[in-house]
Amino acid sequence: MDKPEPTGRPPAGHAFRAEQARQALGITSRPAPAEVPISRFHVLAGMAIALAAIVLREQSTGLRASFVLDSALGLVTLAVLVRHERTVMGAAGIRGGVEPGVLPLAALLSLCLVLDGDDDRLAGVVAVALAATTIAVVPRLDARRRLRCGGPAWQLVRQFLGIVVVAPMLVAAATPSLSAAARIGIVAAGVTAVGIDSLHAEGTVGWRAVLAAGLAAAVVAGLALLPGAASAEVRAGALLIVWYGARSLAATLVNGRFSRVTLAEYSIVAVAAGMALQWTSAR
Repeated sequence: MDKPEPTGRPPAGHAFRAEQARQALGITSRPAPAEVPISRFHVLAGMAIALAAIVLREQSTGLRASFVLDSALGLVTLAVLVRHERTVMGAAGIRGGVEPGVLPLAALLSLCLVLDGDDDRLAGVVAVALAATTIAVVPRLDARRRLRCGGPAWQLVRQFLGIVVVAPMLVAAATPSLSAAARIGIVAAGVTAVGIDSLHAEGTVGWRAVLAAGLAAAVVAGLALLPGAASAEVRAGALLIVWYGARSLAATLVNGRFSRVTLAEYSIVAVAAGMALQWTSAR
């Protein structure tokens, strides 16, 4: 049988680019989930950023200086993670985005809230470990998603990290001692970021993810400002359920998936949690 003559054009296509990306990540064949390693760079970056947040906490630098320095640290975190990922994936011809830095940035905000608002050492240690772990793990999970080698278990890990990261933000948003502007800012920045990341993991990307996450955050912000005598932790638990239901419902709507069962499920979750929150606010 005659061999086909070479065309003279370099290999191209999504499959070729994905294979090149795997080689850039040190993977020689199509990987099982355990074969995509967590890079040393992300581990060291997570440790360094968490330690920097400890040094820059409000108790050491003052409120205004802490806010400015934490904001700068967040921008540096996002820039470093995105730049590193674009270098690795870009070498294989796969265009990178800001996705690898979104949840780590939210984890940093969550860490700063815990360090600035609570003197509990155990809570601080847990928050530091969570932030460092998120920064180390999430970029690899995002690489798995783009290389189509991550299974449902890894998606659940990412969703779990998002829930743990968003919890301190919801506690802060439900704290009456904070100003309304601060509470809305926390929800607008942190809760929206976590929502975008979780929706990306589920397949909703681009402007649809931003819109759905923003709508869910707006619902949470409005309910968080309701007055009430219940503890911030109880209100935050209700807000978490509201956020999950509203985020999923908004994603269903922006994606045009008008399944009656799905809409009913998420609507019931969001409405029930909202009613529970109103009940605790009235007490």
